[in-house]
Amino acid sequence: MEYLSLVHKIAITAAITGLYFVIRIWLRWNTINLEVLKARIFLNKTFIKKNLIYVTLATLLLVPYQVVELFEHVEFISEHHILFEISEIMEVVSLIFLVVLLYEWFSILFVGNKDKFQ
Repeated sequence: MEYLSLVHKIAITAAITGLYFVIRIWLRWNTINLEVLKARIFLNKTFIKKNLIYVTLATLLLVPYQVVELFEHVEFISEHHILFEISEIMEVVSLIFLVVLLYEWFSILFVGNKDKFQ
């Protein structure tokens, strides 16, 4: 039996954490007054800036991963090349940035904000 690497364990943990945030946000979404939410979010420049930074970093980290995947498929590099390992790490870090983005949304909807969006 092949064991999971540390990178894969981190990816699985991040994916499960992200799924938790998605489910909680999705369940809460229908009970939220969207006009109040829009006003609170778009008046909060820090929240918007963080969201933009997380999305940008996640995207920038996925680009090299996809390039290495392309090179692997055209057999330019092998799956055991160091670039492949680095790109795997970049993919996981990208996932982590997306989970942090979900946490930001989760925290604005739940942490210390109970009933503010009703």
